[in-house]
Amino acid sequence: MEASTTPNQSTTPIADMQKAAVAQMQSIAAGTSRIIAATQARLEPLPQELKDGLDRVGRMFVWQFGFGIGLLAASVLFYLLRYEVLTYIFGSTGGLTLVTTFLKTPPLQLQKNRIDLSQWTIAYFNWLNTLIATSGVVVAMQGAGSLTWEIFRDAHTFLLSTTERTLRIIDEACEFSEAPPEQRENGPNEEPPGKQ
Repeated sequence: MEASTTPNQSTTPIADMQKAAVAQMQSIAAGTSRIIAATQARLEPLPQELKDGLDRVGRMFVWQFGFGIGLLAASVLFYLLRYEVLTYIFGSTGGLTLVTTFLKTPPLQLQKNRIDLSQWTIAYFNWLNTLIATSGVVVAMQGAGSLTWEIFRDAHTFLLSTTERTLRIIDEACEFSEAPPEQRENGPNEEPPGKQ
C-alpha cells in the first residue's frame, strides 16, 4: 500500500528550493556589496593621491621656471661684472632650463591632467551606480520570484557592455589612447534589461 501525500507535503521541496535560491541570491548580493565596499575603500584615497601628485608636479614646474629665471638673472649680473665665461654658462643654462620647462611640462598639460582625473572619477562612479542599481533589480526580482534566466543573462550582458563603454569613455575622454578620436571604435549601444 502506497503512502498518501498531502498537497502540503508535495510542495514543500519546491518551497525549500525557492527559499534556498533566495538565500543564495542574498548571499551573492551581500558578497557583491562587500566587494564594492572594499573596492571603494581602496579607491577612496586615489583621487587625493592623484591631486597631491599633480600639485607636486605643479610646484616642480614653478621651481624649475624660477630656477631658469634665477640663472638668467645671474648671467646678467655676471655680464655687468664683466665675467664673460660665467655670463655664457649661466645664460645658456638658464635659457635651456626655461625652454625645457615649457616644452616638457607646459601648464596646460598639468590642467589637462586634472581634467582627466575629474572625467575618470565621473565615469567610474557612473559605472558603480549602474552596477549597484542593476544588481539591486536582479536581487529584487529574485526575491519576488520573477527572475528568469533570460532576464539574468540580459542583466549580465548589460553590465558587461556598460563596463566596456565605461572603459572606452575613460580611454577617449582622458586621452590615454594615441589613436585620434575618429579612428576609435564606438561602443555597443545596448539597452538595459527589460528595455529590449
